[in-house]
Amino acid sequence: MGARPPRLDGDELARALSAYSREPFREGLVCLIEAQPNREAIERFALHHPDRWTKMVGTLARLAGFHDWLEVDASITLDLSRLSDMELMERLVETEQKLEVSKARPCTHK
Repeated sequence: MGARPPRLDGDELARALSAYSREPFREGLVCLIEAQPNREAIERFALHHPDRWTKMVGTLARLAGFHDWLEVDASITLDLSRLSDMELMERLVETEQKLEVSKARPCTHK
């Protein structure tokens, strides 16, 4: 590939890590990706080390954007034009109450 980025010295590395920077890991990631094995090597690795292969799949899945928690994507469609003013106000109050309850619950995933 191209020229490698300059390595961080000890102080720069400590500052980057304390700031939760991803920069210190990019050089290593570039090296790993450049040295990726072929399909046959991965199949041999999976046969000889199924536990490590499983860990590798999980790591690559997270890097690809998959996560261990359940993501729910939902939407509610309601034809507001058919509701009376009273029904609309009731729905608004219900929705505001549900929102307050959901705000009070602690977040359980990172």
